[in-house]
Amino acid sequence: MKTVDDLITHCENVIKCKWQYVYGAKGQKLSRNQIKNLQNKWGINNVPNSDLEKEGKICCDCSGLISSLVGGQNTKNASWFRNNAIEIKPISERNPSMRGWAVYKPGHIGVYDGNDGYYAMDGSKRNMVHNNLSQNSFVEIIKLSDIKYD
Repeated sequence: MKTVDDLITHCENVIKCKWQYVYGAKGQKLSRNQIKNLQNKWGINNVPNSDLEKEGKICCDCSGLISSLVGGQNTKNASWFRNNAIEIKPISERNPSMRGWAVYKPGHIGVYDGNDGYYAMDGSKRNMVHNNLSQNSFVEIIKLSDIKYD
């Protein structure tokens, strides 16, 4: 099982390697045909034509950031992580000891850095970010069942 340090290091590496956001992708280098298949599956509003420019790049969506580390890329979306969480608390109850917990709002998930920031694949225009929590409207912080917490 992956640890908190594994998860934070993974997030930092995704930033360094400049992974791109494509809805439905889970951490793989995408071909043009794969992007078109995602467009057909999820619609042009979720996978816009501008995503075709990401051909040949490693891409994932918000849940893919976590599932690309822990596995289950084809089955784990943001709701899956929430529904299978060990513990769920309001985002207002976060504290530094929760480093590596996920931050969540319906349809979106990220990783809490323990310092009032989060890592997330944050949409086709922004890609991977490490921002302050005040820049998003997450409502819960969840302890992931796929991560070993000390």
